[in-house]
Amino acid sequence: MFKYRRLGLFVAAFAVLVLVLAACSAETVEVTRVVEQEVTRVVTETITEEGEQVEVTRIVTEEVIVEAPAEDEEMEEGAMTDPTPDTLVWMPFGDLDTLDPALAYDTASGELIENVMEGLIYYNHTDSTSYVPQLATEVPSVENGLISEDGLTYTFNIREGVTFHEGGTLEPHDVAYSFQRGLLQSDPNSAQWLLLEPFFSYNNCFDITEGIDPECSLAGDIDAVAAADPAALVAVCEQVKAAVV
Repeated sequence: MFKYRRLGLFVAAFAVLVLVLAACSAETVEVTRVVEQEVTRVVTETITEEGEQVEVTRIVTEEVIVEAPAEDEEMEEGAMTDPTPDTLVWMPFGDLDTLDPALAYDTASGELIENVMEGLIYYNHTDSTSYVPQLATEVPSVENGLISEDGLTYTFNIREGVTFHEGGTLEPHDVAYSFQRGLLQSDPNSAQWLLLEPFFSYNNCFDITEGIDPECSLAGDIDAVAAADPAALVAVCEQVKAAVV
């Protein structure tokens, strides 16, 4: 009987000791704060358009709620130090298709091209409805007389003193040539159709050869174009040169 009483007292004392140790142990509390974070993602979905299933890709920017370390929480020393401050590290959206600005139609190629080349005008980052000049001295408008009253002629005055990477001086005919070259090599998989439609009302083949064969047998086929009627090819070239001068 006495032996069992001693055992009971020992168990009770041990339980009290465990409770005391638990009460005295340091409590770990993770301090966080809830913040709004802007997230941009690419969404691909299938929609029905005129009775047909069409795959549409769009970029969506939205605000999400995330947990972040508290503002007064000290960061580990050196955690935000760039080991190579003189080197720009760039992660592309994907593999580059081309560095030819006349053919580039993917995000990865466009990102690099926009960092090493300039166009006539560019998007105004402070106003989504307007542009700012780059190689042009000003953005054409009806008010400044650089867009004709009928809206069919745009005039771009080119900045002086601009040089190419290899040292040559930019002249207006260089700009005209760039547009002409792009239109004449308009691969159906490039973005040149965005100019073919307003310039020539071509909206079937997505290729300049629609002016020779509206049935699109020449579109994207270099060998077929080489075998086409030379007079027809010359006529297309003259048409493009007359559109951009």
